Amino acid sequence: MEGKEKTIAYAFAAACILGLIIVGALVLKNPSTEEAFSELYFEDPDTLPGVVNIGDKIDFAFTTVSHEKKQTAYDYKVTYDGHDIRSGSFSLEPSSSKTINASVTPKDSSQVKTTDPVVNISKMKYNAASGTISSQDYGFDRMKILTSPSDGYSLVVCGANTIKLQIADGVGLLIFDPKRKESYNTSVRTVIPEVGLGSSDGQFFSDIGYIIRRDDWNIVNDRGNIDILHKKYSTVYRYALKKVSVKVSSAGSEIRGTGESEKPAVSDTRSGSEYEIHFWITVKEDPDKLQNMR
Repeated sequence: MEGKEKTIAYAFAAACILGLIIVGALVLKNPSTEEAFSELYFEDPDTLPGVVNIGDKIDFAFTTVSHEKKQTAYDYKVTYDGHDIRSGSFSLEPSSSKTINASVTPKDSSQVKTTDPVVNISKMKYNAASGTISSQDYGFDRMKILTSPSDGYSLVVCGANTIKLQIADGVGLLIFDPKRKESYNTSVRTVIPEVGLGSSDGQFFSDIGYIIRRDDWNIVNDRGNIDILHKKYSTVYRYALKKVSVKVSSAGSEIRGTGESEKPAVSDTRSGSEYEIHFWITVKEDPDKLQNMR
């Protein structure tokens, strides 16, 4: 082959190779070969609340993004604790998006009683004739009954580490007349914060709650003979987690979640052409109401 013919052949081969590269590049960048799907996510997921009060308005927004090749129709539903908040439909052109604002205002606390009250009963008896004290169970390690040598009056003293009995101007001090028959009754409630984590009957609970303790005292003085009855009730309450959910579906699209949050309470579930994102909240009880709970 002559030198001129070789040059032409080499040039033709180079042109063919370059053509293949260009065609391959066009194929890789051709939108018709790209995967079609849609996105769903919360706007600013890390600002979503975890603990709220009754009546607090929770504002949030979610966005759907279309990476489809044609106009696509979507349906959405927003729920709180399984109850519908709002729903609707919309359509998106390829490479477009829609942000929807929503809000939830809890009207009730998510606090639930997780155990029946545990009742502990303690008794103490003072016999004036023998001057002896007998006790049953526990709870009276700091309670004493004293008698005055001069007038025979009895004093019931309760220490700082147990329940404080309040009467008149005194705290933890009762005075009884050995010549009379009289009684004293009181009930004191205490709210004890508790931290823990657990679940019961398929319902999820947060890591905050309370023990509501109620101490009932009944003290009877029968002419110097004193009977003391103490009942202590302890009930555990937990704050249940309430789900705020957004569900978007489309018959012609695979929907995916994006924009993952650092908060573990924000998550998602997927089922075919339906995608659901959600976050959890606890709704705190009115502190004044806690004092009246058993």
